[in-house]
Amino acid sequence: MLQESLEADAKKQSSTSTPSKSKQPKEPKEQKEQKGRPKPKENVVEDEFSVFAQAFLQVSKIVKAEKHPSADTLFKLQVQVGPQETDTKQVVSGIYNHYTADQLLHRYIVTIMNLKPVKLKGEQSDAMLLAGSNAQKQVFLLDPPSGSQIGDLVYVENKKEQTKFHGTSAEQRCSPKNWEKVVEGLKVLGGKATFLKQNLVTDRGYLTVAQLEDGCEIH
Repeated sequence: MLQESLEADAKKQSSTSTPSKSKQPKEPKEQKEQKGRPKPKENVVEDEFSVFAQAFLQVSKIVKAEKHPSADTLFKLQVQVGPQETDTKQVVSGIYNHYTADQLLHRYIVTIMNLKPVKLKGEQSDAMLLAGSNAQKQVFLLDPPSGSQIGDLVYVENKKEQTKFHGTSAEQRCSPKNWEKVVEGLKVLGGKATFLKQNLVTDRGYLTVAQLEDGCEIH
């Protein structure tokens, strides 16, 4: 009996002297779920053609062209963007070394209307015109099709519903990242303006830039 009692005591001491493994506190369930969630992305369209619809591109008309008062390479343009003669926006553009004022006056051009307005050398620019350029740094404006009217929307051929601007005004801004995606896809191909190798058009025909060779950038 004494031996059995001593053996029992020894077992008891052995079990109490063994260090127990410390348990890590459980991570709250909500914290685990947050770790597993992807971070929210910026509002940037990913579809390669639908991103084009974020850009409000239309045909406009230059009604006044003068040299920027504070910059030798900039034109200060007044551009008619709507049906009324008073529907104008000011555009500051770096094409002074490529065109004369007479060449620009009454010319139809392509403009993006919904980028955030900026000031260039102290002058407000409310829109931006589109042009192509080559390795020799020659710049040529995009030509809308014959018979164009102010306000004609630009879209990708055979993808009108997917790529035409669905907004109601220039206040629905195209984000810089979305515009960057659009510009990456703009190239000259066969004398025409293209997006991802698909022709840019209005309801009246193709946008052209006949002076430039294939692969030249449009911006």
